[in-house]
Amino acid sequence: IKQQTHAVLVMVGDDCQQIYEWRGAVNAGDHFPGAPSKMLSQSFRFGQAVADVANAVLGTLEEPTDLVMRGLESIPTRVCEIENPRCYLYRTNAGAIGKLMHAMDEGKRGHLIGGTQEVVTFCRAALDLQARKGTTHPELGCFTTWGEVQAYVKEDEGADLKLMVKLIDDFGATRIIRALENMPPEDKADLVISTAHRSKGREW
Repeated sequence: IKQQTHAVLVMVGDDCQQIYEWRGAVNAGDHFPGAPSKMLSQSFRFGQAVADVANAVLGTLEEPTDLVMRGLESIPTRVCEIENPRCYLYRTNAGAIGKLMHAMDEGKRGHLIGGTQEVVTFCRAALDLQARKGTTHPELGCFTTWGEVQAYVKEDEGADLKLMVKLIDDFGATRIIRALENMPPEDKADLVISTAHRSKGREW
């Protein structure tokens, strides 16, 4: 790219998204020191009320940022409490599934957006470990019993599995599988549940 002298170079990127560093990705912007830069701060998905909340969150970052979000004034937006929301967003799969199971206990029919197969696979692996059969699941394959998994999540290095393990211990793997395999379609559900990641592009 540096050898291209016949045209104006425009780079678009995010210096906080170097997720493939493990296979050689670099922050290419560092190779162009002193280049003028502009923030892509105007959103076309929401109004200023949501942008104000985003700016409040950005203000809590450990490393200060110059980014100030602007909403689109033509989109009417409110930030408020809703008495009976239809959609719930969670950071993790475990949080979303926990909501689905609690909704069932309350007699409500919930629909979980995507990601169900990986959870079903995890639960089936948990059942194998509970039966002392062992498993080839990529996250649980090094354990021979469920008790070993329960002990592992009490250690710092087991933090990534802690929520899923608690979910299975609280509700039971078989019940979670049954809930995920018998969900109503989204348009027939009493409530829709998703991780924030899987909600991207949705307009509710």
